Amino acid sequence: MATDKIATVADVGIKEQDRWKWDVSFRRKFFDWELEQHQRFLKLTNSVVPIDEDDFLYWKGDNAGLFSVKGLCRFVEDKKYGRTDWQIPKSIKQMIPAKVGVFMWQLQRDRVATKACLMTRGMVLPEEGMCNMCTSNVESSAHLFVHCEIIWQFWCRIMQREGQNWVVPQDMKSLLLEWGNWRIKTDKILWDIISYALCWSIWLERNNTVFNDKTFCAESVWDLHLARI
Repeated sequence: MATDKIATVADVGIKEQDRWKWDVSFRRKFFDWELEQHQRFLKLTNSVVPIDEDDFLYWKGDNAGLFSVKGLCRFVEDKKYGRTDWQIPKSIKQMIPAKVGVFMWQLQRDRVATKACLMTRGMVLPEEGMCNMCTSNVESSAHLFVHCEIIWQFWCRIMQREGQNWVVPQDMKSLLLEWGNWRIKTDKILWDIISYALCWSIWLERNNTVFNDKTFCAESVWDLHLARI
């Protein structure tokens, strides 16, 4: 019902004796049943008093009020997916290569292209997708990175060095969520890096066996894991 539907604040208000007064013009008089709504409108507008400063845009997606693509992505991700239980520790976030960080994010969500994952997408694989290392189970992410008898020994060597007795977690997400609670001797930053270095070394060596017909070498994985740390 406003006469000017795209008016700015300056167009619908005036300053009289250092006091702000709203002056919104309407195209007709109000019907009786509209008077209550008009009163609520006046009560709302009169509670807002402009200040003598320049207008500015405020981005609600960031605490600082400034728009950024990163802030937009965070806002959309939080709204769409919510906060994830697992995050890269802040102490090593700048040390981890981006591709390794993305890989670990995929791994804890069981989205790495293991043979089991590829078969669920309809791919037909030789040997029914058996693990190249132990050849006794289908190569899922949980098996490849945690339960394979060869890979399991890597984690046991790490825990033995810490003086820990442990029960193997169900999957990589469980392992990563509990990882910070298992450290006893190792420096915290080094401890946070260990799981990333080992998983990335396992994945690269596994790809060598699948695509380059090489024999899986456990000691090579362990040495590369230490070198990356």
